[in-house]
Amino acid sequence: FDEAERALHRALKLEPNHAAALNNLGSLLDARGDYLAAAECFARAIAHRPDYARAWLNQAGALLTLRRLDRAESSVRRAIQLAPHWADAHFVLGNILGEAGKTLQATAAYRDAVRDAPADARYHYQLALTLEDQGDFAQAQRTYERALALKADFWPALSQLAFLKRRVCDWHQLAP
Repeated sequence: FDEAERALHRALKLEPNHAAALNNLGSLLDARGDYLAAAECFARAIAHRPDYARAWLNQAGALLTLRRLDRAESSVRRAIQLAPHWADAHFVLGNILGEAGKTLQATAAYRDAVRDAPADARYHYQLALTLEDQGDFAQAQRTYERALALKADFWPALSQLAFLKRRVCDWHQLAP
């Protein structure tokens, strides 16, 4: 990290408004846990390149961690405007909306992520969690099973599926 940070600072001395360098420095700071400084780097990258969807999404993630949910939602929605079929952006939107208690909207965002990346088990898993929270146990079970069909060793989905089956007293797949 230290060497990468030094290299990014050197690059920014040569070209202070280089959006990619600012975004990369923001990502590095985010990985270190300095979310406020990361969000500021992403904002600077966006100021110099407003069409930079990755910087908007990265800013949303940092702001979500800082619990600045309104700003995070605005940022991720801008990323989605710039890249409408970007599953990661819909996934982050779902996370933000879920944190804000907007469960139905979060579910819709996770459905969009699944639509845009149907082979990614993580998106199915997160969708299943929200369906389960809403009491749609049958659909949640099918969605957990889909996640496991995509990635058989996806332990969070397996664990949650087992918990859900216990919750609804579905013992069909257990040995006597």
